Amino acid sequence: EISACLVGSEMCIRDSPQSVPLVSDGTEIPANQNLHEDDLDRRICALFDPYHEAIDNSMAHLWSRGPAPVLFSVHSFTPHFENYQRPWDVGILWKHDPRLPEPLMEKLEGRGFCVGNNEPYSALEMAYTIDSHAGVSGLTNCVIEIRQDLVSDQAGVERWAEILTEDLSDILKDTNLYEAREYWVYIKVVECNAVKPSFTVGIEEEYLLVNHETDELSEYPPLEIFT
Repeated sequence: EISACLVGSEMCIRDSPQSVPLVSDGTEIPANQNLHEDDLDRRICALFDPYHEAIDNSMAHLWSRGPAPVLFSVHSFTPHFENYQRPWDVGILWKHDPRLPEPLMEKLEGRGFCVGNNEPYSALEMAYTIDSHAGVSGLTNCVIEIRQDLVSDQAGVERWAEILTEDLSDILKDTNLYEAREYWVYIKVVECNAVKPSFTVGIEEEYLLVNHETDELSEYPPLEIFT
């Protein structure tokens, strides 16, 4: 929690003011008030850059010695946020590559957990680590978020370590995960021309051209998505 407030590892500090929040869930963060550019630069050099450089080096080392590596990060989230009781036991955050998140969600749901699909946060909106170190290279990836009250003591930590070890060990036997793949997104734009408006609204719909039976990319988009 401290590191997330000082400089968020899941968003680029240079691009997002949310990386160094002034207030978090109604609580003012004193160390983040009245920061100057030099203060931010020092945090970037001391915390942000070393963290991401270490991941870069590890991923490059693994890939140079074997097949494409898999990247997942493990975080925790508060049970309450902005007077809202979060119902999920665990959340899986992902963007376009379903190879790891889908079987992991299935296994966790099979254990009876309430699993958030891109909840309580969405990787479609914020996923700097998996995007910059895996997604951009077509590597299998996802983020795992565990509700904090479930890992608030040693017994909880050990329980979740065992759960993730069992489920991920089984999933990671799939050799398809160790391939760099591009997941293309085609955009369908719909013009809203009813009642002859004076402007046009573009509505974006994303289509992942992946055959989920074979887990292979489709070479051409199905024609029906353009009709």
